[in-house]
Amino acid sequence: FVAIDILVGFLLVAMWLLSFDTRDPAVALPLSVGLFALRFGAWAGFLYRGLEPVRTWQQDDIREDEQTLLAVEQHLFRLPRRLNAVLAAGWGAYFIALPLLMWFGFPEAVAIGPGELPACVLQVITVIVGAYAIYSQLSKVLIDHTLAGIARALDPSKHRQLRDRVSLAPRMLWTGFALIVGPSAWLASLAWLETVHTARDLAVAEARADVDAAARVLEAGPESGQGPSPLEVVFVDPEQLPQVESEDPAHSEGFDVRQERAWAATRLADGRWISSQRDVELPLRRGGIILLLYTIAALIWGLTTIYVQTRVIMGPVLRLRNSARQLVEVGEVASLERLPVIDNDEIGDLTRVF
Repeated sequence: FVAIDILVGFLLVAMWLLSFDTRDPAVALPLSVGLFALRFGAWAGFLYRGLEPVRTWQQDDIREDEQTLLAVEQHLFRLPRRLNAVLAAGWGAYFIALPLLMWFGFPEAVAIGPGELPACVLQVITVIVGAYAIYSQLSKVLIDHTLAGIARALDPSKHRQLRDRVSLAPRMLWTGFALIVGPSAWLASLAWLETVHTARDLAVAEARADVDAAARVLEAGPESGQGPSPLEVVFVDPEQLPQVESEDPAHSEGFDVRQERAWAATRLADGRWISSQRDVELPLRRGGIILLLYTIAALIWGLTTIYVQTRVIMGPVLRLRNSARQLVEVGEVASLERLPVIDNDEIGDLTRVF
């Protein structure tokens, strides 16, 4: 459980740093790891406290205490839901706190602006849905052995009263929903970030083309016969330009992430500087519609497949249940004729045993 959480966390944090505009890894990486350690420590502490009844159950002196066993079993029944809620909330808080930390505290480490916010929201959805769905099943598997031991030690009639019947199909569909929506949202966030980066690079290139064209018109002079430039350029003081590294001292360009605005400046032959700016228009509506349509198509395809597979598994099991009930309650031997076909799988083994 812990190893999976650490491995998945390492991969998600690595993808986060690579997909965003990480300008100073020496600062961004320790901050990301430190925040991850805080999240992991809080969750591990909750896990340790939550498993305290398991350690109690392992003590031989309470194995005959029925009230203690009932309390331990009730706690373990509720533990997966609580554990997964804390885990999902922790992952969601991590992917909310990490962009906020970079935005307000360390903008020089990772450049995050309004354009990245949709990707951040999609990633929060991914980790919350994915963590809750996947770890809920894993936690049940991990404590199943302990629950089985407690059930054997308890009076069967009292043990049955604690259990509520839960159909397998909704659980399978919920898991399938999470496996579809989670990766889809994360991939959509990566696609959106790539769209944002491409739009910003294009805006910078257009701003540079503006000042280059205006510089040619201004330096040619009126005797060249060229009319005044219609481009929106202004004369600026070079001291007021943002300080950026440039191979050409007569040219400077960059992008203001917070304002989603590209700018470029060039120096004329007479020493004056001209500058141009371009605002970035991100395709929020088109991107949202595409994501919605893709998610609907994936859900229809994926959930239909999962439902059919669930019926393939549950159909023979339900026929076995009905045959066993008829055989035990009314002694109807003819029910054996309605048993499932014996296939070379676990259902076939169950049918042979029956």
